[in-house]
Amino acid sequence: MTNLLDLLKDVDTGSAELQKEELSAKSTGSKYVNVAGVYSGTIERAYLTETKKGGVALNIHIGGESIADFVIYPVRKDKNGKKVSTQEYNGKTTSISDYLLLKQFVFCATGKGQALEDIKLVGEEIKFKKFGKEVTVEGATLVDVIGKQIKFGVRAEEEYNYENGATDKTSLRTDNEGKVKYKLSLYSVYSNEGKIPAEAIKGEDAKQIESDTIYLTSDKAIKKLKLEASEDEAPFDVAEEDDIQF
Repeated sequence: MTNLLDLLKDVDTGSAELQKEELSAKSTGSKYVNVAGVYSGTIERAYLTETKKGGVALNIHIGGESIADFVIYPVRKDKNGKKVSTQEYNGKTTSISDYLLLKQFVFCATGKGQALEDIKLVGEEIKFKKFGKEVTVEGATLVDVIGKQIKFGVRAEEEYNYENGATDKTSLRTDNEGKVKYKLSLYSVYSNEGKIPAEAIKGEDAKQIESDTIYLTSDKAIKKLKLEASEDEAPFDVAEEDDIQF
């Protein structure tokens, strides 16, 4: 297993031109975040773990005004076993969107951009409660971001129902009241003043957060799933309809 403090070392982050885009590309009481939108909160935990395939996962736990947990995957291993933060798309090399989120997350929390190898990590046992149970994880904590306040955008995605140990693609996952229950993911990050890194660097007003809020609270931001027909549904028989007499 890789040394936890080496998780961000020797990562191929692409060309100098690609790196220039890292900080500008897209990527009342405490309440649990359960719908898409833009929220404010305090970073309680932010730690790296190694994925089963040798990549890197960043686990983010936010508390305070809003409570939410996210996992993003900023580094993966390519077919040659090399750690990379880039991918090939339509013949062009681009940064992994979660890698951009990591870089922007660090900037928004600390107020400064950092190369991966310069992000301060401390290997430790991380303990917290999940669904009422004590959890202990070996991870590398990003110590400089802990306790910092940020704003963050959340996107929603429909999920198929899961019943009797299998995925049911004929229905969506719902809560006890029959309302669709969404899977939430981290869409964007902002400083506590609501600025994306590019706005903070240029001394501009916070504008992107306004358009992101409009988008994330709209139906357009929800990733929809296509349902399959149930085997219990009788197929529509055109011949029978033609036989109806008036």
